[in-house]
Amino acid sequence: MPGHKYEKGHKKFEGSGMQKGMKHKATSAREAMEAAGCDPVQAIINIAEDPKNKIELRAKMYVELLQYLFPKLRAIEHSGVGGAPIGIQVSASEELARRIDALAERLGNAVTR
Repeated sequence: MPGHKYEKGHKKFEGSGMQKGMKHKATSAREAMEAAGCDPVQAIINIAEDPKNKIELRAKMYVELLQYLFPKLRAIEHSGVGGAPIGIQVSASEELARRIDALAERLGNAVTR
């Protein structure tokens, strides 16, 4: 591709990238917490269960704990045939319409259709 610094399939330069045996930041942080005896999930549980804390903080901690128990759901778009909007058809039976009219009359409200 013109304008790109490297050609497709180029070999990496010597010394570039992560060196063999290097740890990711998350791995290093996890090991440091384990060495210090720190368990962040247990800390969140302690905050959530401490009645001295404000209810808003406790609720936020419980919400934070939920991500360890249930997967986060992604938003999905629903569509009808060929990508058209989904049509919803609602029909009331004549009996239901009659009852609504009778109730509206008793309440003194006129229902127009």
